[in-house]
Amino acid sequence: MRHSIYFHHIGKTGGTSLGTILADAIGQDQSYPHHGISRALLEGTHRFRLFTGHYPYDVVQLLPRPLRVVTTVREPVAHVVSMVNHLRRLGLDHIALRHRTRPLESLDDFLEDPVLARISTNMQTFSVGRSISAARLREAAERIDGVNWTATGTGEDFWCLYGSPEDDRHDPALLARGLERLSGDHVVAVGCEQIDAAINAVLGQLGIVSVATASTRLNVAPRDEKTLRVERISPQQRREIENRTRLDHALHRAVTAAAASLTDATAAA
Repeated sequence: MRHSIYFHHIGKTGGTSLGTILADAIGQDQSYPHHGISRALLEGTHRFRLFTGHYPYDVVQLLPRPLRVVTTVREPVAHVVSMVNHLRRLGLDHIALRHRTRPLESLDDFLEDPVLARISTNMQTFSVGRSISAARLREAAERIDGVNWTATGTGEDFWCLYGSPEDDRHDPALLARGLERLSGDHVVAVGCEQIDAAINAVLGQLGIVSVATASTRLNVAPRDEKTLRVERISPQQRREIENRTRLDHALHRAVTAAAASLTDATAAA
């Protein structure tokens, strides 16, 4: 039976690379050309097989069935550091920076910004554990002509991806719901650190007959004297990041352990 595939792309988790591998394997003509909630998602999605981009996880309620899901997660400290490098590279040209009047200058600048502090609190767990009704997603999609992740994006664009200030990002229910979702038989989740070793196991689980080699990392911040590196952050900065990503650490441990078992089983087969 022909099934659809949804790649839940959590930013800065190696998703651009994996998304490219999936699109190459399935075909660009079968890949939905938009990457976020908009009116187009409510029209004609049955013509496509692959959906990939920055969506709330509950977009699965709007996609054609049967559906298989794949996602990647990342070690949380490295994830936050990569996010900082990405935002610094963009200056102010990102929807998450629309509240700022000056570009990010440092990791401390990022950590002390109240809006960015909220966004980076258990961002990965929030992404897979957040619960939005299909009706609310449809309402949002009806109001959005086209998604714009730049600083000129709309409040609806921002809400769809990052949520609201009222969201409790430390809620253990987010982790429980996220782990339950990712444990489904139709879902494959892997740590971005495992992609090269696990890619063929991932494709096999998704029903894709293809042999992929080690991926070329895409959308990576250039490494120069301005690039923030995990090994260079201070103990205090690490503690702050770890304090706001405790759920993400638990999610990452669970996902990478399960993905390692999948890879081992595939190798033994």
